[in-house]
This record gives sequence, C-alpha cells and structure tokens, in this order.
Amino acid sequence: MDLVVLSSQPTYPSEVRVLVLDLNDNAPVFPDPSIVVTFKEDTGSGRQLILDTATDADSGTNGVDHSSYRIVGGNEEGRFRLNITLNPSGEGAFLHLVSRGRLDREATPTYQLLVQVEDKGEPRRRGYLQVNVTVQDINDNPPVFSQALYQARVPEDAPVGASVLQVAAADADEGTNADIRYCLEGAEGGGGEGAGNIPFEVDPESGVIRIREPLDYEIRQQYSLTVQATDRGVPALSGRAEALIRLIDVNDNEPRVKFRYFPATSRFASVDENAAPGTVVALLTVSDADSPAANGNISVSILAGNEQRHFEVQSSKVPNLSLIKVAAALDRERIPAYNLTVAVADNFGAPPPSPGSPSPSLSPDGAVPAPVSRSSVASLVIFVNDINDHPPVFGQSVYQINISEEHCFWE
Repeated sequence: MDLVVLSSQPTYPSEVRVLVLDLNDNAPVFPDPSIVVTFKEDTGSGRQLILDTATDADSGTNGVDHSSYRIVGGNEEGRFRLNITLNPSGEGAFLHLVSRGRLDREATPTYQLLVQVEDKGEPRRRGYLQVNVTVQDINDNPPVFSQALYQARVPEDAPVGASVLQVAAADADEGTNADIRYCLEGAEGGGGEGAGNIPFEVDPESGVIRIREPLDYEIRQQYSLTVQATDRGVPALSGRAEALIRLIDVNDNEPRVKFRYFPATSRFASVDENAAPGTVVALLTVSDADSPAANGNISVSILAGNEQRHFEVQSSKVPNLSLIKVAAALDRERIPAYNLTVAVADNFGAPPPSPGSPSPSLSPDGAVPAPVSRSSVASLVIFVNDINDHPPVFGQSVYQINISEEHCFWE
C-alpha cells in the first residue's frame, strides 16, 4: 500500500509504504466440496484417479500444505489411499486417489471418503473434500436358483400348455448383468435328453415350465430336466438347477380279456353235460396298461347268454385272474352250446365322466384325480359235451301182432 503524506507548511510530499501482514484467517478450500468418481469392481490395486487440489486465500506460510492431504473418513476397510506428487517448484501438487485391492460392488457398492488438507499457518486451518466413490458393476456373479431341485407331479392327461412349475433364479449383479433368461438343456438341439424326448418347455422370462406335447404315463413315468439360467452380461454367466417331474397315471386304457381253455391246447371251451357245479370251464385273465393306482380293482361279470344262470364268475387269489365255473346242472339235449358275453371293468365300474365335463388336470397337492371306469366285453362260446346219460327208448311199451295158425314160420 502506498500513501502520500502532506505537511501544512511548507508543503513537502513524502511517500510512505505500508506493508499489510497476512494473518491465517482463511482455510484451504477445494473447487467442489463434494465430487463423484467411479471405480470398476474388478479394479486391481494401483488404479488411480486424479483429484483437484485445494487452494488458500492466504499466502506464504499461511498457504496450503500440499503434503498434508489424507483420508480421514470412510476408508475403514483401507480400500483407498492418496498419492501426492509435489511440484519441484514447491507450488502446488498433483493428487491421486488410488485403489488398494479388488473392489466388490455386491459387498460395498459405494464409499464416502473424506479427504482433509491443512495449511501451514498457526493455528492450522483445515479444508475438506467429500469423495463419493461408486463401484461400477461387472458381470462377476452367475445366476443362482432358489432351489437346487424342483419337483412337481402332473396327471398324464393334463392339456398342452398347462403350467407344471416355476423356477426362479437371482443374480447379485445389476442391470443387464442381472437380466436372466431361462432355457431347458437338451431342448432346441442342445445336449441332455434331446429335444424330441422333452415334452416340456420353459418361458425364457418367467421361468414357468409348461407342457408342450401330450404326456403318456405308459411310455414314460418321470422326466429329469436341467434348467439353465443365463444372464446378459459380457461374458454371459449361467447357473443350473434340476426339475424332476413325475407323471400321475390316469385311467386312459381299457382292460383286455384273454380266455384259457381246458385242455390248454384247446381252441374253444367245452364242458361235459354232467359236470358238477363248481367245475372250471375256462380261465379269464385281464390285463390293463394303466397302473393299479389308476385302474383300481377289476370287476368281471356275465352280461348276456347266461339267462338260465348255468355259469358264474369267481375271482381268485391271483390278481386279475377269474374262473368261469358251472353254476347249475347242464343238459346238452336242451342247450347244446352257450354264447356268453363277458364284461370287464376297472375301478369297480365307476361311472365315466359326463359329456362336456372337464378331464382331470393338474392337482396343486399332487393328488390322483377321481377314478374313471373303463370297460370292454368279450364273447365266450361254451360247447356242452354229450355223455351217455339216456338209455334207448322204444317207441311203445307193447307191440302186438296177429299170426294165422296156418302161417309157416319159415316163410
């Protein structure tokens, strides 16, 4: 500061120079009190970002001490450090934020670091910078299913398009790295069981597994599927789970009948007319492609041809084997042959569903649908064998003839 001093008499101007001494009345300040920086989570040790340094309105010994930068908060895990490079002239410095090891966004997605700097005055004043570190996601986590094994039961007559079960996977990453798509391994030309052997499909977005082709318990009772969940990161990562689907047998096959005669080589049934009641005429064997759980017990009855009740059906201890027996006295001279209509029905003859009623479908609790009866009929021809149970009978009990006494017997 320059001053001009004038005296009253005589007038001689004098120049006075005043030097204003600096006091440490200003703290260091950063250009922005808070900034945002980004580190990728796969960043290794030594990755650095440049930070703006602080300035101080004071000067000289009251100016910024550029060697005093340090992190005083938010770095409890020690993930970061500061690298300070001083100018050779002593004026200013270069300041870098340096990572100290690999970051994990899934564990700590952000850090709030507090950087402090001091000036060189007495007493020392401090300035602060808040550094908001955002950890940028990379695709380092594969999708993980909520279960390693999913299980479901479905009736074999469930319609195409019916939902069977839903799988679900989650990805610890974010954005497209956590955008999951589902597929069945082996479908669409993949490995595993082969597309032609998998009557199921999975919705790529929802994970719902549906029926895509008709099922048949008699061909296959269960399917073990491998479900794959793949994210859309680069490179894409995937996880797998198993889905075990068991079919519930429903009664969709009619019972079949086979007769066996005596002797075994005979091609038809026969019985002597004097056979006693209880005599076995033929064996009736019933086969059913459905499982016992679906078709229940087999019932056998004679529908027609037995109006005289000369025959009866008796079950045996052997499953699905019945005996056709004589029930009353036979008489070949009255009825030489019988044509019996034999009916077999499963599920104890339970009535079939009424027209228009829905067929059994998926059961939330896996219960077997209500039984429906199926039946078939077969003809059994029985020939009655004649036995010698009648003596010869004359046309009349007394025969009379008149003979002349003159008749010659030799004539």
